[in-house]
Amino acid sequence: KVIIPSDKLIFIGHYWMTGKVKQMTDQVVCLDFSIGKGGKLVAYSYAEDNPVINNSFTSVASKMDSVKSLKI
Repeated sequence: KVIIPSDKLIFIGHYWMTGKVKQMTDQVVCLDFSIGKGGKLVAYSYAEDNPVINNSFTSVASKMDSVKSLKI
């Protein structure tokens, strides 16, 4: 069992979320909205003095042609 202090934020990924970008709980924010599968690239604007709120997200839709052509 993992116990997380209630005043800490947790940012997670690798879940291939779909749909509306929003916080999962008061503490948990997922930033993985499936950009590799045509989803959204998501960022969260963190401010230490503000709680997690849904309007802190920024996202852009994938353009799969440009994603497929990336060479790393």
